[in-house]
Amino acid sequence: MKPFLFLALLCLVSPVFAQPTGNVKVEMSPVYKNEQKQTYVTDMFNDPAGNIYLVKSEDKTTAGEVLFGAIADKDPVVLIEKYDKSLEQLFSKTLSAGEVDGYKRYYQGVYRVKGKPWFFSAYFDKKEDMRYLYRHELGDDGKLGRGVKVAKMESKKGGGRFNILYSPDSALLAVVTRPAVKGKKPEEMSFQVFDGDFNIVQEGATTFPYINKEMDIKGF
Repeated sequence: MKPFLFLALLCLVSPVFAQPTGNVKVEMSPVYKNEQKQTYVTDMFNDPAGNIYLVKSEDKTTAGEVLFGAIADKDPVVLIEKYDKSLEQLFSKTLSAGEVDGYKRYYQGVYRVKGKPWFFSAYFDKKEDMRYLYRHELGDDGKLGRGVKVAKMESKKGGGRFNILYSPDSALLAVVTRPAVKGKKPEEMSFQVFDGDFNIVQEGATTFPYINKEMDIKGF
């Protein structure tokens, strides 16, 4: 039975192998180039009218502090798109916070405080070894307001980070400043808590003296 099945299979595939190769012609199109790079949704929110806003980036790592490293020169484009309730696109615009003294401000995220969206940006001043965080009012037309400085820190070679946090009811917003650890010095952290009008309602600072120290858990 097995030899019979083998011969039957051979008869089926033989015509394929017997096709003359000289009559086969393969044509390839030019290399396809997309005019717009792939984008990633980094923030999404809606307004009281029910319109939906998407903030997109050409780079997954646009939002956040890693942009102050080696990849900062990539300068990925950040877009904001507005859709109505039927998901019809109303506009698509580029979001750019501009420059300060020749240094580009990079996108740090969109955060809503009491329902109002704010665009955050930051830049690293190489001359002063300082890092600055700004907030910009984000209008319903997709335009950014003037940048207002929120926080700063020493930042040798762009190290350190800003973290932005919400209160459980989103009525308050906290900016946590975490400079890079210098040598054997303790890790530092400071914070400021803002209300919906960006008045400071609480602030503080602390250190974590556990750098270069052995730790153990006892009593178990």
